[in-house]
Amino acid sequence: MYSDNCQKVEVGMTLTQARDIIGGLKSHQFWASNKYLGEIKVSTENKKVVYYVEYPATFAASDNIQLYFNPNTLIITEIFCGE
Repeated sequence: MYSDNCQKVEVGMTLTQARDIIGGLKSHQFWASNKYLGEIKVSTENKKVVYYVEYPATFAASDNIQLYFNPNTLIITEIFCGE
């Protein structure tokens, strides 16, 4: 479900819009770490802090879905739908 819906997300959407499209947001009103919901993560890439929501990998997928966003505006800046 997540991988099909990921293709519908676009850069420039709000994080809430993207999470609503991918799924899980309506059934859970609170952001939580859960094996079925996206988990917000923070990491450092090339000495820059990045924020993203990572969804669990679908069966036989090699990578997780990741939605990168600006923490100040909550606007999607990059989308990785896995391979």
